Amino acid sequence: MLWIHYVVTYIAMASFGFVVLARFVRFKKMPLHLRWELYPVPHEGGSKAKYGGSYFEEVGWWAKPNRKSHLGVLKTMLPEMLFLVTVFKHNRALWWCSFPFHFGLYLLIGTIKLLVIDCVLGLVGINFSDFLIPLARGTFCAGWLLGSVGTIGLLTRRILNPRLRPFTNHANIFHLSLFLVFFVMTGLSFIAAEQSLEMIRLFLKNLITFRIDEPVGGSLLAVEIIFTVCLIAYIPMTGMAHFFLKWFTYHDVRWDDEPMGAGCSIEKKMIAQLKYPMPWSSYSDKSHPQTWEDVAVKGVRHEHDE
Repeated sequence: MLWIHYVVTYIAMASFGFVVLARFVRFKKMPLHLRWELYPVPHEGGSKAKYGGSYFEEVGWWAKPNRKSHLGVLKTMLPEMLFLVTVFKHNRALWWCSFPFHFGLYLLIGTIKLLVIDCVLGLVGINFSDFLIPLARGTFCAGWLLGSVGTIGLLTRRILNPRLRPFTNHANIFHLSLFLVFFVMTGLSFIAAEQSLEMIRLFLKNLITFRIDEPVGGSLLAVEIIFTVCLIAYIPMTGMAHFFLKWFTYHDVRWDDEPMGAGCSIEKKMIAQLKYPMPWSSYSDKSHPQTWEDVAVKGVRHEHDE
């Protein structure tokens, strides 16, 4: 059974990629949203973004190309993803727990990336282990410490803080408990084996080269690997999928200012959605609007208006 954690890892990674892709496509195919129209939008760029303006102010804007600033998007998204600036501004008490939790996970992901880079370089005959392994050890220790503190803090606040109780369900507690188990197992594995990162590096190398018959570490490391990859595969199936679904809430909702022109994809979607039937039983009478197009054209008259 030396190969079991290799097989579980391959399956978990394939599941993670499939679920992320499937949910992304599903959200992309959902009906058009209601635009927030909050300005400024980061991709506006130029002088208009400084005072909350937009290209709609320009004369004949519909005949001009809509140039977007990718630098403006990066300047907004990177601080938000790395440092949770919105939480810092609006809920400082929660930020002190949420930031170390997220940043700790980023550092642990960075640790794995450093080990993978070292493996790939080693396979092509380049040896940077003397630099990359100590660096990976540093990111691991910092990530484990921050993540552990953040997880305990979030779990405690979810359970004890009366202001968060209305927004806390059993799934929130369960997910944070899974991360707490992960950090406990990771810490025990690191303490039990002085060369734990080297063993993980060997495991990653075997994954890349498909050498699944080579034993790596002891049973504790194997259990840790299986638990970790199963947790990774589980994340995109839950509400924790916001790590990639935020793309929609930012780009397709908060910042969407794409105009609807004749024959464009937005117009085609709008025409299709106007054919959707009215869902309310109170409008089952044929004299009332039967589709959203009827509502848009004829309006809705209630009995008390007649």
